[in-house]
Amino acid sequence: MAAITAETLVPPGGNAVFGKAYFGGHVHNADKQRNWPDVPLGSLRLWDTRTGWLHVEPQRGNWQFERLDEFVGWAESRGVKVVLPLGITPRWASVRPNEEGAYGLGTAAEPADLETWRNYVRTVAARYRGRVEAYEISNEATEKNFYSGSIPMMVELVRSASQEIRKIDPLAKTILPSGVGLDQRLEWPAQLLAAGAGPYVDAVAYHLYHGGSPPETLIAPIRRLRSNLAAAGYEKLELWNTESGYWMPNETATWSQWERNWMVSEETAQAYLPRDLLLVRAMGFERFFTYSWDNTKMGMINPQTRKRRPLADVFGQTISMLLRSTLHRCDRDVQGIWQCQLTAANGKRQIAMWLDPSARKAELQIAPPLPGKWMALDGTAVWHAPTTSTTAGPVVKLFTEQP
Repeated sequence: MAAITAETLVPPGGNAVFGKAYFGGHVHNADKQRNWPDVPLGSLRLWDTRTGWLHVEPQRGNWQFERLDEFVGWAESRGVKVVLPLGITPRWASVRPNEEGAYGLGTAAEPADLETWRNYVRTVAARYRGRVEAYEISNEATEKNFYSGSIPMMVELVRSASQEIRKIDPLAKTILPSGVGLDQRLEWPAQLLAAGAGPYVDAVAYHLYHGGSPPETLIAPIRRLRSNLAAAGYEKLELWNTESGYWMPNETATWSQWERNWMVSEETAQAYLPRDLLLVRAMGFERFFTYSWDNTKMGMINPQTRKRRPLADVFGQTISMLLRSTLHRCDRDVQGIWQCQLTAANGKRQIAMWLDPSARKAELQIAPPLPGKWMALDGTAVWHAPTTSTTAGPVVKLFTEQP
């Protein structure tokens, strides 16, 4: 086994606060049941909610806003910020109406007439002025089943949408179309910005799915993404992870072989999520949206029975423990022990600790990194008294100083 190298991650600017909005999610309301989350989400991204262009304007000029109104109203009533991806071209507006797309014929193509796109954006922005925080221009546009057009055409869609949004709702943010894939697709955001989209966006979106690989494998790809943005002259744009999640066993679902290859156990997902949230924040991302609360294959509840899965408890506990704390840095030593330095909302010093999967052993017995009580971020939410030794393993332990 190769030797473990030391690693240090420092947020841009030196510190990063875990604000409420960082903790985002998706809700589908499967089978028309209102499965609203009972964890303290700060942001809601409306994807796979039947609220895209195809759904709100199924025929030219026939607007259907009931479902989108419900989602926005739910978020407003709970102080949750809304991110609305734009897109899913209706077949009637599509330049290639017979082309296969993820949501039906014509849905991955650009509109045949740019004015129909402008009218859609204008109508939505006017209806939700001051109520939608940000508009993401397209979802996973690196994938042909979501977007089959060219980069120049996407730049035009970004430009025209941003112009309409900024004219109607100047406080709303415009987000670059999200990409996905920890490979050559990491070049996509910088290419799009350099091609002319840069002046029209306030943030870059990327989906940080890592399948069965551990969260620590995100470090090199995120560095590559940030390096590409810097080379294009856009290193100061905010970074948002607008989708992340885990395929977990569910006997009610039908799985493809590709999905099975990416599947992890529920226990693994529970260990991954707090590490994802810490490492992604340490690398400068401002938002993290889990996918999704009530998805059959990736959800935190069973959408049929509405029974909570353990990952929901881990997510809720992690939000409660990290909310309004400040992250200063995350370090990995040559044994593979990670320690993230935090200051809690009450001013107390905290350390989040776990063992990197590249370590020679699954667990290490060590001295506590900080004298004081500790809690495992495993969903149980139980504080333990100070001890003279502790175990470092895949589950994050949060240590906090005592008076």
